Amino acid sequence: MVAVLASACLQAPPGVSDGDGGPGEPDAAPSGIRFPPDDAKVHVSAAIAVDIDRDNRDDLVLLDDDTSDDWVGVYVLRASAAGWVGLDEVPLDFRPTAVRYGKEIRPGSALVVGGEAGRVAVVDLHAGGEYEVKELAFDMPVAGDITILHTGVLVAGDPAASLIFFDGADLWRSSPIDENGLMLIQVLATGAVLDAAFWPLDSNDATNYVGARREDDVVWFDELGEPGEPGTTFPSVRAARFGHLVTGMCGTYLAVDAEQALSIGSISCNGSNASLAPVEGDVIPEITSMAEGDVAGGGKRDVILVGRDGADVVGQVLIDLSEDAVQPMFVPAAVTPRLVVPGTPADVLLVAPDVEADETALIYAIAADGSVFCGGVENQGVIPCAPEWQLTPR
Repeated sequence: MVAVLASACLQAPPGVSDGDGGPGEPDAAPSGIRFPPDDAKVHVSAAIAVDIDRDNRDDLVLLDDDTSDDWVGVYVLRASAAGWVGLDEVPLDFRPTAVRYGKEIRPGSALVVGGEAGRVAVVDLHAGGEYEVKELAFDMPVAGDITILHTGVLVAGDPAASLIFFDGADLWRSSPIDENGLMLIQVLATGAVLDAAFWPLDSNDATNYVGARREDDVVWFDELGEPGEPGTTFPSVRAARFGHLVTGMCGTYLAVDAEQALSIGSISCNGSNASLAPVEGDVIPEITSMAEGDVAGGGKRDVILVGRDGADVVGQVLIDLSEDAVQPMFVPAAVTPRLVVPGTPADVLLVAPDVEADETALIYAIAADGSVFCGGVENQGVIPCAPEWQLTPR
């Protein structure tokens, strides 16, 4: 057993959450939140957008695994009607490398953070503004650092969600989350290298699918851990991201092949068929980061891309993707012009939080050193965020 059961309640530090309101309550004016904090040394290993304080606005959750300043843990940037209202710091006892905000954790939604040597902790924000951290215990050791972490209810009637995680060598699956006892884990597959998720995402079908990109293909596993049929084989795929991309298809993912062709793969909700089709419209020669979200408004699915064009780092948004009625391809309703993003590395973490609670997300490109570019889509172009959504530079 490598994970030791531990619990702690952590108050968001005074002076860090410096707004007038508590978690979920708006400030009277933008608070000038600084990220990274003064004197902090950060290496952002993961980032997600979730409504952690349950005020119908997405917040930013960033993991910091830099040990050089003797602090590792979770940063939570909380959004308000007036902009960023607070930066909460949640220290951990291990380097965090993957994060998931999952349902049916305790029993509501909560953060699950994975890290070095297979360690996993549940991080939850209570109504009074306190964070509780409780580490999980497994029945067998996990040698590697967790780079992929996902949750889902495996069997109807389970008391909580189960974990699925990748440790650099194996894709593991756990029994339902149990914060007070040993959890059973087993190897689901070997060689899964980039992403994994429980399915179905938008269906009531009883079958649970797990998708993973391996070295030579994208594969689907059923609830028993057997490779599912049909499986979409994409031998040259070099990057993939799972998400809600096709209405009526439970498992969908963006994929980039060795020739930099962008495609969307999907599996039907009942597992009866799978498909792969190219995406038209991108003009980035080398795609290095991608995400999806509603950044142009209207409740549609947009794709955000960042990559290299010679010496430049560039970004682009494909707006309102839909399936072509005649040919097997996906086409955007509009495409933003290519945007050069100076001073930003190509391998950024892309996050699209709906911080303004208006169903239109902003775009945050977060570098490992903590530098952040924030933009929004307006008139089919990408423009810098309003001052209240910028993160004060150091």
